[in-house]
Amino acid sequence: MGRRRFGSRMGRRSGTAGTRGAMGAKAGKTLVRQIIICIVIVLFAIAVKKMDHAMTNRALDTVQTFMQKDYSGMAIVDSAKTVFSHLGSLPEAVETAMADGRRQLAFIEPCNAEALIMTFGGQGNTDGSERSYAGMKYSSEQELQVYASSGGTVIAVEGEEGNQRVRISHGGELETQYAGCTAVYVKPLEKVRKGQLIASVTPGDQSCLTFSMWKGGDAVNPADYIAF
Repeated sequence: MGRRRFGSRMGRRSGTAGTRGAMGAKAGKTLVRQIIICIVIVLFAIAVKKMDHAMTNRALDTVQTFMQKDYSGMAIVDSAKTVFSHLGSLPEAVETAMADGRRQLAFIEPCNAEALIMTFGGQGNTDGSERSYAGMKYSSEQELQVYASSGGTVIAVEGEEGNQRVRISHGGELETQYAGCTAVYVKPLEKVRKGQLIASVTPGDQSCLTFSMWKGGDAVNPADYIAF
């Protein structure tokens, strides 16, 4: 009887340990699975804006198939690799949209979106003449707070006090410029992070922020890098 009870207790302990191990493994799989799902959802939320419904459904079906698998151990890593390898075989338009989505996650608007008064290529001038702008213009009756659109290095602070331009390099010949700043809070060679307050624009008749992006010395449309 003693042996039987001892064996019974050992069996229960082994069963409990096995149950706990299984629960831990299940929790680990669930966590990794949720992380993968979150990454995919964020990328597709941006990419879906650039695709028609047929392409979107096809891409989502591919991801959903792998998300519904019962992952275990190294299969989690292998399945994640398989998901992204299959994404690479999707139509070119989908791949482009996904690439745009990842790129747009790296940049944000430099200030309050409600203050936007002119987009890239907009026409107009204060003296009534026509002029095509290579940037975006922001103006407000309230002081504008200017933020770094992405992380990088301040390469120059130019102009006179009260009307200055901040230039930030983001690598890969990509640069953002913030002109018309009445106060600047950074200096050349300073490292800045995305969303860091770098300047401000005091309201006035002629006061506005001109935000522009440049690649290899040529002006590019900020809308190609920022999800407005």
